[in-house]
Amino acid sequence: MPMLPDHETFTRNLLANINEEAIRARESVERTVHAAFVDTAFNLADQFVISDVECHAVAQRDADGVTWYDVAPMLDPNEHAPQSIDMASMALAYALGRNLFRPHHQFPNLWAKVDKA
Repeated sequence: MPMLPDHETFTRNLLANINEEAIRARESVERTVHAAFVDTAFNLADQFVISDVECHAVAQRDADGVTWYDVAPMLDPNEHAPQSIDMASMALAYALGRNLFRPHHQFPNLWAKVDKA
């Protein structure tokens, strides 16, 4: 018959196991919270860029009812400071990278929103 540990050893082992489980649980929660923050950050950035294009590009609707946004004015050095152009350039690169807009096949400065449905 195996010998039972004394009370102090049993308590120390029990607490060590509980601490390891608590650490694993805390790390799991931290990963979940971090993932939620990252998801929220992407959603906010997506909404910001869409709003930026809708507000600062020139919208025009074609015969098929598609709204095309002329993004060239957002990058016009005659209209904007260099810092604004840098921000707009980053926002537009982000929009393409996230597949929020698609450029027109003939006119690359015209962009249409990509339907996420």
